[in-house]
Amino acid sequence: MKPIVLDAGAALAAILPERHSEAARTLLLRIAEDGAIVPAIWHLEIANSLLAAERCGLLTQTQRNIALHHLATLPIATDPETAPRAWSHTIILAHKYGLSVQDAAYLELALRRQTDLATFDASLLRAAEAAGVRGAKPPLAALS
Repeated sequence: MKPIVLDAGAALAAILPERHSEAARTLLLRIAEDGAIVPAIWHLEIANSLLAAERCGLLTQTQRNIALHHLATLPIATDPETAPRAWSHTIILAHKYGLSVQDAAYLELALRRQTDLATFDASLLRAAEAAGVRGAKPPLAALS
């Protein structure tokens, strides 16, 4: 299978306790086999969210470091075109679909790579479906 675009929220759902955690863990198993691609901002979003969770007492520093180690072992490639497209393609998509530029980076990548987008974010999911992203669906449905 083709690598999918992995939204930071979908990856974080596998680590932090939330209603999508089981689906997100299953998604990471698929990524372990098929790989994923992420925009350059993904690593910052993951690090920031895990640090915020640690500061709020949801994770210990050790748990944060273990989570980062596990994510680092997955075959997740970083797209080198995120920055060069930010002020053109990405901002246009953000404006068109009412997304943040960060969320639009995931949409732009999925469109450009013509691959599935795994997200639990309802706004990003609607935008991806409207833009014609193949396989734009919540990760649990993507695994069916």
